Amino acid sequence: MKSHEAVPNATAFLASVRNMGYSFNTAIADIIDNCLSAEADIINIQYRWNEGAPWIAVIDNGLGMNEDTLFEAMQFGSKNPNSQRGQHELGRFGLGLKTASLSQCTRLTVSSQQTTAKTKSLQWDFKRIIEGATSAWSVDELEAEDISKNPVLENLLREHLANFQTGTIVLWQCIDSILQGCNGKRKQEEKFNEVLAEASSYAQTIFHRFINPGPGIKACQISFNDSRIDAISPFGNPGNDARTEYNEETIKFNGSRISMIGYVLPHASMCNADEYRKHAGEDGYLMSQGFYIYRNKRLIEKATWFRLRKKDEKSKLVRIQVDLPNTLDQEFRLDVAKSKVVLPPPLKKEFRRIVDTITPRATRVTLRKPTRIKRQGISPIWQKNISGNSVVYDINHEHHILADLLADLDQAQRTKLKLILSIISEGFPQQDFYNDYASDNKTIKFAGAPTEEQLNAIKIHIAFMKESGIDDETIRELLLKTEIPNISEEIITSIINS
Repeated sequence: MKSHEAVPNATAFLASVRNMGYSFNTAIADIIDNCLSAEADIINIQYRWNEGAPWIAVIDNGLGMNEDTLFEAMQFGSKNPNSQRGQHELGRFGLGLKTASLSQCTRLTVSSQQTTAKTKSLQWDFKRIIEGATSAWSVDELEAEDISKNPVLENLLREHLANFQTGTIVLWQCIDSILQGCNGKRKQEEKFNEVLAEASSYAQTIFHRFINPGPGIKACQISFNDSRIDAISPFGNPGNDARTEYNEETIKFNGSRISMIGYVLPHASMCNADEYRKHAGEDGYLMSQGFYIYRNKRLIEKATWFRLRKKDEKSKLVRIQVDLPNTLDQEFRLDVAKSKVVLPPPLKKEFRRIVDTITPRATRVTLRKPTRIKRQGISPIWQKNISGNSVVYDINHEHHILADLLADLDQAQRTKLKLILSIISEGFPQQDFYNDYASDNKTIKFAGAPTEEQLNAIKIHIAFMKESGIDDETIRELLLKTEIPNISEEIITSIINS
């Protein structure tokens, strides 16, 4: 048997690498992963349009790399994905730095230092490889003279990396992917700034457990152009008592532990409008329900039910935090971009059990009644009639004010009024009300200040009762047992006394 060396064509291989499924958000997140794995607690993403020659740099104060480690980091497939990783390491395939970078640009430069006295810089220049200006698999080591010819890199080293004892700069130049399909420099600049703003928002959720790790743990400061971002947790505000947090459950699988915590977010009526909108996320509550999969506290995939159930209105407030160790990467088939996992079939039963435990509570919260307090023995305007699984709301003809009116009418008038009330009851827009009530961006107003018409109506009614010889205390008691929208006990007392 003869063996022949089959070295891959560099141009074809790198062209394929550029199309490995990264979005801009997942690419920049992959670079931030490397910063966190290097134990950085300051990560600064700097970017400039630079008059049509845009660049993006990710700078951190992590452990840095020496010459050998930097060269290894710039190699494709520098680590075996099957090798055991450090407990808190976020990398996997030994490809992320290169594949994420080349998905967005054609020139990648990495400068790193383990002491302020010595900085090493290596560069992949995809265009030079295509044009044959450099050996196919040769990474370029930049000398002082080379750095002086790149004012962007030179300034970054002087103004940023020099502030740290140790650290790394990952610099993207010749950025092209995000500008594809955008004609004209002005539109390209707008697109560039828009994409970076979206990446900033994306990082707020993906890395929220690093930005806000909780008591006793040092936070990581992540900034975009020196503007520090805040953490956005998908699990609501822990200070809101209306949020439900379930006890942590642990599942043992292939010698590793998976932890799960379920949350039911508050109903719209139990939090202010800003909080409700914030936790709806960009996709809204309906699409944001489901499992949130974390790997070493870094969010990998969000809002998925793994086809265990459909996303519906009743469960839209359910979110389940799932923490995976990096020892289960193969079992969950973690992708290169670290944005997707696949639920192993043996775990479907356990995951479904967790969902079935939490969703009944969420259904009760989603379909909860208005928060208005009902007094015992009060006569409601609307009465609920239940027949099997059907619920019908009718106007209550026994309501005190309506009963008085009916009593004053003759038979023909009573029949006509009851017909009108029946038409109003039957014409209630139930489906529209349900859609509005379930909507993420609408607030149903259940009560408010009384209108002038309401006040005049109640004044006239009280005057009629007084003329009929009913004393003030009896009038007060009758009205307090009658549901009158927006009319409080204080208002009734004030009108009677006046």
